[in-house]
Amino acid sequence: MACGVNKQDLVLRLGDDDFEAALKKPNVRIFSMTGKPIKGWLLISQDGYKSDTVLRAWIEKGMAFAGSLLKK
Repeated sequence: MACGVNKQDLVLRLGDDDFEAALKKPNVRIFSMTGKPIKGWLLISQDGYKSDTVLRAWIEKGMAFAGSLLKK
């Protein structure tokens, strides 16, 4: 899985380097469903993907990472 939606937030899975860089951006936080952070997963609020161009860039990053993983 590369990305999804949780309420109004974009849920995105990234590799370590992109994950750390993304966390430094506004409107980005670590994804946590039960209070425990989920490694490699981020939540991006609506303000963090207002334009189609920015949304597309986020999704492409998630797809690139998911495509790099070994198939099960």
